[in-house]
Amino acid sequence: ADLGNEIIQHGVKSVSFLCGNKRRDVLPNLLKAKEVLCEEFCVYESYVNDEVSIPVEYVDNEVPCDFWCVFFSPSGVKSMSSKSNFAKLVGLSINCLAIGATTASEIQQDKYRDMWKLQAIARKPSPGGVLRALEEYYKSLS
Repeated sequence: ADLGNEIIQHGVKSVSFLCGNKRRDVLPNLLKAKEVLCEEFCVYESYVNDEVSIPVEYVDNEVPCDFWCVFFSPSGVKSMSSKSNFAKLVGLSINCLAIGATTASEIQQDKYRDMWKLQAIARKPSPGGVLRALEEYYKSLS
């Protein structure tokens, strides 16, 4: 919505919306409601990669460690929850970092939300944003 409001405030009349196949409707709906022409182009597709598995050998609540899952998209949260070996993690507590508010919301709504401990949300969707979110989390502990 922030981007949409910026576009509207600057009087832009039309935009090309480069998106993936699993995008949300927030931006195009806002722009259309304000009569901004929004032409969409699907430039990538998100899908579950069945060849990826969860490294459960690194997660053990009896052994203190700092295990994190960093999620870069809502579909990443859904993909992780769908893995066949995910059941081995049930009952554990896993630190999570989300790349933004939409992904954080998906973590909080996920069927395994009691296991996920959303500890940090990157303010900017970038490697630096992820690093800063982790730094802020660890600073808050001291």
